[in-house]
Amino acid sequence: MKIKTNLVGGGIFVIFSLILLALQPSQILVSNNIVFLESAKVAPMMSIIVMLVGGIFLIFQSVVLKKEKEVFIKFAEQKNALYMALFMSLYAGLIYFLGYLIASAVLIIVLFKFYNNKNKIHLLVVFIIAILVYLLFTQLFNVSLPGIGGVISYG
Repeated sequence: MKIKTNLVGGGIFVIFSLILLALQPSQILVSNNIVFLESAKVAPMMSIIVMLVGGIFLIFQSVVLKKEKEVFIKFAEQKNALYMALFMSLYAGLIYFLGYLIASAVLIIVLFKFYNNKNKIHLLVVFIIAILVYLLFTQLFNVSLPGIGGVISYG
């Protein structure tokens, strides 16, 4: 399958940034008496706007300037990348329903099975890293992570 990189990439960025723009107000809650430029919404909003402008620029390059690179992708050769995208999408949903720690444990086990890694030391190290990440965010950074059923866990 031939893919025009600027057109497809720009389209993906524009669609993704529009979705993020729609979701952002409900994801980052701040009190009404905080000035926007001092709130937690500034950095994500700037990132989304840069992504949107970049996507529009890529589409402009493709359609108006006719600057385009075509690549040929064989999806059969990219099946591992597609599986990984599927695993990460499922993980995002599992975090909401099962919480960070349980969803991470499920992802770790699935990935170890998928890549046929039977090394118990590697498995133990990855589990410890997941727990340390949880403790880092909940205890040191004071960031709440989802618990079972989307209930926020404050560590």
